[in-house]
Amino acid sequence: MIRLALSIAMIIVAAPALAEEVPSPDGKLIAKIVQTNGDWRRIDIVDAKTGAIREKLEGAAYTRAAWAPDGSGVWYSRMPPLPSGFPTGAPTTPPRGFHEVDFHKLGAPQTDDELVYFTDRFNMFHTAEITADGRWLVVTSSLNHTPKHEIILIRQGQAPAPWKLIRDLKNAWWFAGAIGDQFYFVTDLDAPRGRLVAIDINATRFAVREVVPQGDDTLTSAIVNRSGIALTYANSTKTVPLETAQ
Repeated sequence: MIRLALSIAMIIVAAPALAEEVPSPDGKLIAKIVQTNGDWRRIDIVDAKTGAIREKLEGAAYTRAAWAPDGSGVWYSRMPPLPSGFPTGAPTTPPRGFHEVDFHKLGAPQTDDELVYFTDRFNMFHTAEITADGRWLVVTSSLNHTPKHEIILIRQGQAPAPWKLIRDLKNAWWFAGAIGDQFYFVTDLDAPRGRLVAIDINATRFAVREVVPQGDDTLTSAIVNRSGIALTYANSTKTVPLETAQ
């Protein structure tokens, strides 16, 4: 089974008090994901220079934080607000239900956060990332946190319906980056130890192109950008020139 250092499962199983830090594009702010009670999280928006907390986003769960390219806000994941009168801090595991991705605009009350993505399928959980060029929000969805994924793309600056690039929940698809219309994933499709593949989202037919084949060691994660490809294996790391991926 492929396991990534930043996978949802890793965040859930052994989260420290501070689970993740994500700097804003200009480096002036940091989104700090903090464990509050069991699997619940709070996202603190912190001034990188002074350490002062500017804002707090409560009720996050099974989440990452993705900054808007202009630094105007963050995408994050949460369960819908608990009913009025629900005991504070209980249960330690967020109730099973309809997990959602929201966008929080800095300076606005959290009650005004925009609902970006959810499904009516029970126990589906979602995390969001933004491509480096800011064109696409990439939502990775799993059923009960299993490493079997759907991949949903949401075009920014437009208003199309979310587009399911991967929809079968049969394999792991860990987003590794995008260059133009080429989207890269670490997957166990036809590769139990993992391989890096590319999908041209503008192609007329869906097709998976192998970029880095399966090796003897398990490929756990990858980062693809215009500088090259960084590969992390269970027992080693290496870099590959970008030309290999084109």
